[in-house]
Amino acid sequence: MADLQRSIPSMVDGLKPGLRKILFSSFKHNFTKEAKVAQFSGYVSGHSAYHHGEQNLAGTIIGMTQDFVGSNNINLLQPNGQFGNQHQGGKDHASSRYVYTCLSPITRFLFPKDDDCLLDYLNEDGQSIERTWYMPTIPMVLFNSSEAAFIYIQMRLFGIQSSYTDRLAAAEQIVSLEEKKKSQDQECGQLRALVHDLERKGAQNVVDKLQVPVAAAMIMACNRPNYLERKIESILKYQGSVASKFILFIFQDGPNENVKHKALSYNQITYMQHLDFGTVQTERPGELIAYYKIASHYKWALDGLFYKHNFTRVINLEDDMKISPKNFGYFEAAATLMDKKIEPLCPFPHGMIMDIRNLCMIRRVFTAQISFLDLDGC
Repeated sequence: MADLQRSIPSMVDGLKPGLRKILFSSFKHNFTKEAKVAQFSGYVSGHSAYHHGEQNLAGTIIGMTQDFVGSNNINLLQPNGQFGNQHQGGKDHASSRYVYTCLSPITRFLFPKDDDCLLDYLNEDGQSIERTWYMPTIPMVLFNSSEAAFIYIQMRLFGIQSSYTDRLAAAEQIVSLEEKKKSQDQECGQLRALVHDLERKGAQNVVDKLQVPVAAAMIMACNRPNYLERKIESILKYQGSVASKFILFIFQDGPNENVKHKALSYNQITYMQHLDFGTVQTERPGELIAYYKIASHYKWALDGLFYKHNFTRVINLEDDMKISPKNFGYFEAAATLMDKKIEPLCPFPHGMIMDIRNLCMIRRVFTAQISFLDLDGC
C-alpha cells in the first residue's frame, strides 16, 4: 500500500508525495535563484522529512526539470545543464553535482501563493512538512500524469479481471459438482434398477444358504449389438442347467442404444450401463485415452460385483467370444482350485475367472490390453 501511495499521483494536484515535498521546499525557500540539484536535494531532505535517500531525491528533482517530448508537458522546475534528451528517455542526464535548477516562472501561477494559508499541512514528529495536497489552477494530473493514469487503468482492469477469474472458477466448480451429482444420480438409478430386477427374477432365492452362486458372469459390451446377441445366445444355450450357479450381468460401456435395446430384451440377464463423460488425464504423453476409458469401465463393473453385491468370484466374458459346452464346468472347477488357494497358470480359453482375494491376477491378464488403474487390493 505504501508503495502504491508513492507511485500513483493524486487526482487532486497530480503530484506524488515525493514531488509534493520538492514543491513544498521550493516554495518555502522561495527557490527562484539557481542552485545545484545536489545542494537543493539536501535542503528538501532536511525540511520535508524525506526518508528514501538523497540520490533518489536528486533523480526525482531531475525528472521534474525535464522538458523534452515524452517527459513533462509542464516542467515545474527550470533545467540548466544536461538533463537528458528524448532519445535516451532522460537517462543520459549529468550528475546532480553538475546541473542547476530553480522554480519555473509558471509554477507559482499554477499553485497560487494565496492558497498556502488555506491548505492543510502534514506533521511528522512535530515538524510541519508539505501540504496534504495542493489545489492547482488547472488539473495537473491531465498534463504530467498520463503514465500514472494508465497505471491506474491497468490496476482497475486487473481488479475486474481478477473478479471475473474468481467467478469463472466458482462457475467451473459448480459445473463439476453438477456433473458429479448427475453421475451419482445415474449410479443410484442403476442400483435401484438392479435391486428391482433381482427381486423380480427371484435371484434372492438363488443366493441363500442352500445354493450359493459359483460366480457372477459379466458380459462386457460397448457398441456391437450383433456380437452381443451371438454371445448371449451362446451362453444361454449351455448356462440353463447351471443358471443358479452363474448369475449373468451385462455391463455396457457408453450410450449405444442398439446395444442397450438388445441387452434389455433378455429377461434372464441383469443389465447395467456405465456413462463416463469425464475428462481423462493420461500418465504419459502419447497414451491412448481409450485404454483409460476401458480400464475405468472394468473397474466400475468389478467394484459393483465384488463390493456392492458381494460376489466372491467374477467371470469376464468378452462379447466377441462364444461359449463351449464345457466352459461352465471348467469355471466351476477353477473356483474349487481358488478355494484351495491354487491359482490357474493362464486365463481360460473363452473367459477369465477372478477371485476377490487376488485381484492382482486381473492386472496380469489385462496387461497386454489396457492399463488397469486404481485397483484396490493390488
